[in-house]
Amino acid sequence: FLINKQIFNYNLKEVVNKGDIVYIEGDSGSGKTSLLRLMLKFRKSKGIKINGLEINSLENSSLRNKIAYISQDPTILSTSLENNIGMGRKLTRDEKYLIETSGILSPIFKEKHWDSVLLENGANLSGGEKQRIAVCRLIISDAELYILDESISNIDKESANAILNFITIKSQEKIILYTTHDKSFKKYANKIINVRR
Repeated sequence: FLINKQIFNYNLKEVVNKGDIVYIEGDSGSGKTSLLRLMLKFRKSKGIKINGLEINSLENSSLRNKIAYISQDPTILSTSLENNIGMGRKLTRDEKYLIETSGILSPIFKEKHWDSVLLENGANLSGGEKQRIAVCRLIISDAELYILDESISNIDKESANAILNFITIKSQEKIILYTTHDKSFKKYANKIINVRR
């Protein structure tokens, strides 16, 4: 398929099952992000199946309810921290407990609380803090597939390792696809897919 006049032809025959943690490896510009976005039908494609069904045969809303996708630069809404994570809804007591005990928001909680209002596009947050909020959205979702596209790139390495470790332990009944520039993070994967253009 064609993106910005560049042709991407993925010759991949990979079967990914529940419980798999898959590291997507490839050089910059090889099409890793484009491949991940195909899962969400942001681009038309052929040959991608979920539970034996071509994704093109699935309704967009149904498909995206099964997938939690976080990018390198997540959207931040002009509302409270709680509403940002819940995407407009209040979090349950269990969800708050999960987030608080995970430590993912520890740097944010030094200055803010659940009711703190965030500025549009996260103007009062660092890049790493925005990514931490996006990770919290992911861990409270009911999605069957987690896609992390360079989504911990602005978080210090020690914290990023702790976050990936937490996600992989918590999500043993899910599928995780992730890509990072730091290849040391591929140690969490049980499968590696190498993408070449």
